[in-house]
Amino acid sequence: MRRLTRTAGCVVAGLVALFVALVVYSLWLPRPTAAARPLDRARFAISEQARVRAGLPDPDGATFRNTHVSLMRRVPVLCGEVNERTPGGGYAGYRRFLSGPTIRLHERDIGRADMDRAWLALCDPEAPVPGAAP
Repeated sequence: MRRLTRTAGCVVAGLVALFVALVVYSLWLPRPTAAARPLDRARFAISEQARVRAGLPDPDGATFRNTHVSLMRRVPVLCGEVNERTPGGGYAGYRRFLSGPTIRLHERDIGRADMDRAWLALCDPEAPVPGAAP
């Protein structure tokens, strides 16, 4: 009986020591901030370009131009043009794309008229519409 009490005492002491260690560790950690971190536009653009590349038949052959990050709908969207390599080794020509956390559109998939509507709805109005008449 005495041995069982001694074992229980060791277990309780170990649990108390673990609890104290966790409290000290939590006090040592920096406080989390409630504010969201600002968007790093360059990193966002690079990550979205990588996502666009992943959806192309030849990811290494893609070139980008006229890219900009739009926050028009409070969700970041990368707007721009991509030129992809064809299976024959040539290039198809620059076509518009939109890429973000909840959207990925390419002009070759949806057509020019639908891309015009999506571009106007999601990209900054000050940004030029590639391929549009001035």
